[in-house]
Amino acid sequence: MPEEHAQKTVALSPLVAGMLTAPAVGAAMGLALATAAEWNVADAKWTSLQTVLAAAACWLIAALVGLLLTSLISAHSPRRMPMAILVASAVRAGMAVFDGVIVFTAFKPESKTFWCAFLFAGLLCLAYETAWSMLTLRRTTAAHTVVGVS
Repeated sequence: MPEEHAQKTVALSPLVAGMLTAPAVGAAMGLALATAAEWNVADAKWTSLQTVLAAAACWLIAALVGLLLTSLISAHSPRRMPMAILVASAVRAGMAVFDGVIVFTAFKPESKTFWCAFLFAGLLCLAYETAWSMLTLRRTTAAHTVVGVS
């Protein structure tokens, strides 16, 4: 196949790195806030660290499923990437919220610390995914723009 007709693939490795890092950073932010505000009560079942790690784990599990879906749906093809991003993002967010509610109701961690870390992790995942998606879609659509068609 000639080089000019070869279809470029989309690298998912930056997305993998960001989706695995964002929950950890969110957990650290939640832990810092919980420690500064002294939210963890003396009779809590979990320490503040265990609480924020549980919140981050909800996003990590959901991120892994979202990355798998992105890879399977897109097959690293630029043409399939927009739909893959939409589906994987929605599934990841829904799964993380589901996991968060299950963890919160089953284990009853300290609520402010848990939800604060959960929201920090989710916000960072969303911000990173949005930045990666915009950059990726901008690059792939520029390569597939047809000139002269109205």
